[in-house]
Amino acid sequence: MAVNISGPRTGEKLGPGDASAHFGLEHFGFDTTEIEGDIRRLEGLGAKLLEGPIQLPNGGRIAFLRAPDDTRVELVQPGKVAGGCC
Repeated sequence: MAVNISGPRTGEKLGPGDASAHFGLEHFGFDTTEIEGDIRRLEGLGAKLLEGPIQLPNGGRIAFLRAPDDTRVELVQPGKVAGGCC
């Protein structure tokens, strides 16, 4: 399993962190090799599909779901990387 954490965008600075218990998490993502199967599995556990699967130009696919605790979850099925690797 891979956990995807976005870095800052160009010109963007991260604010101070807050490791204490608090409400809110914009979203987090998981890599998958079978996006449609994982969508069905998560829906069976109470998640709701919000968007997708969306086909990306590199052949990858992404989808967003809402988990039962109202957290947004992204599934990422990687496509081909330039050079033919992954």
